[in-house]
Amino acid sequence: QARTYKPSMVAIAEPVARKKVAEKLKLTDPKIEVVDDAAQLATLADVVVNGVVGFAGLTVTMSTLKNGKRLALANKESLIAASPVVAPLRKIAGAEIVPVDSEHCAIHQCLRGSQNVSRDVSRLLLTASGGPFRGRTAKSLKDVSVHDALQHPTWSMGLKITVDSSTLMNKGLEVIEEHRLGQVANRAND
Repeated sequence: QARTYKPSMVAIAEPVARKKVAEKLKLTDPKIEVVDDAAQLATLADVVVNGVVGFAGLTVTMSTLKNGKRLALANKESLIAASPVVAPLRKIAGAEIVPVDSEHCAIHQCLRGSQNVSRDVSRLLLTASGGPFRGRTAKSLKDVSVHDALQHPTWSMGLKITVDSSTLMNKGLEVIEEHRLGQVANRAND
């Protein structure tokens, strides 16, 4: 990809892979800098897309906002776990978070159509498909296994997100994320 698109910088966290790519690029594209921290990319871009999974995405979020850039965010951990650190950075001139993960992106787009969100929106509802346990009784849920939780009927995902989705933990995290995004201040998020 680096050879095709010729970026000025490429970030690779894994040391062995980074060294290998740097050596190859030095021969063919010596102007492409290979760095170890994706947060360094925020200094170059007008818009940074953060799709890094987990808490590892926090440095990208912080660097982007510190540099007063627009952040297309698909990493909820940056907002949920580190809100006290991220919130002040959102006040920096030019810093903006635009959610790109499904539900939050849809909410963002709908709210942009309102001239007065405070008047037009009193409550947000995040829905769930129900996953593999939809329609099950509370009593029958006592006997479910990890294997059962991994049988999501709608999506093929990684193990953690599948279990989080099946148990509605992910939906709870999305409610917290929406609250942290503050798209509808002082309103109920369910």
